[in-house]
Order: sequence, then structure tokens, then C-alpha cells
Amino acid sequence: MSRLALLLSLFLFAVGANAQVQSFGEVSFAVPEGWEYSVAPSGDNATLSLGQNGQLVAVMAVFRPLRSAGNPDGDFRAAWAKDVRSMQPPEPVYEHKSLAGYQGRYGSTNTPDGSHYVLLYALEAGGSVLPVLVVTPDRQTFNSLEPVVSLFLD
Repeated sequence: MSRLALLLSLFLFAVGANAQVQSFGEVSFAVPEGWEYSVAPSGDNATLSLGQNGQLVAVMAVFRPLRSAGNPDGDFRAAWAKDVRSMQPPEPVYEHKSLAGYQGRYGSTNTPDGSHYVLLYALEAGGSVLPVLVVTPDRQTFNSLEPVVSLFLD
């Protein structure tokens, strides 16, 4: 095992040791420290929310997997249409590469009124696509949370 891989494994173990592990359907993940976990009454998504000083700062939602069509770009658009619905899919869509987790696609945009930054990951998991939605007030807030989001995705 390379030093980088060993260090990454130790880091992920240390982060995971402090985090609460949850399962949502077939998916298990560590809830980042300070984030609150809940499942929607409909059962179609699990939500992780982060608040500071009584204000909601960010929300991540893990949705039930979709069947993959075998085309990552098409899978992204299908996940966007199903789980975001209120806006047109962003252009361009980028490739998501992960050192430890799933590959896939991601894209982002602002809400029409500019009040939120919306980013969707469509992670390829065999014959399924796992949509993960991230919503923050703006891109700067997402940028500050991106290390936590990346660890969550991995």
C-alpha cells in the first residue's frame, strides 16, 4: 500500500471514528460531526443539515438510488429531473472522480432568485445511481464546506 493510500485510510478512519454511521436503504455513511441527520416522512431521502447560530447553513440530501441507464450524463439528468425538479439541469456537467468512493457526475447552479447554491452529485454504483444533493446559501459557503462534503461522498 502506498504511503498516500495509507495516510488517506488512516484519515478516513479517524474522521469516521468520530462520526455517527447511518444507513439509508442499501447505503451507509458517516454523518459529519455537527450535522443533524433525519429521514423524510416520505422515506425518499435522508437529510443532513448544518446550522450555525440558529441559522441553517447547509443541507445534504441522499436520495433513493435510481436504475442506471449506463450513460453517466443521462443518469445525472434523470436524477436532477427526479430530485431537483424545480430548475433546469445545469450546464456543463462534470465528471466526479473519487479516491475512495463512487465515480459519477456533478453539476451546480444558483436558484433563479439567487438565494441558494444547488449542487447535485449522481454517483454510479453498479447498476444504480445514487443522487446526493447539496444546498447552501451561496458558492462561498459551499467552498468552505467542500472538504466535509468530499469526505462524506467518499
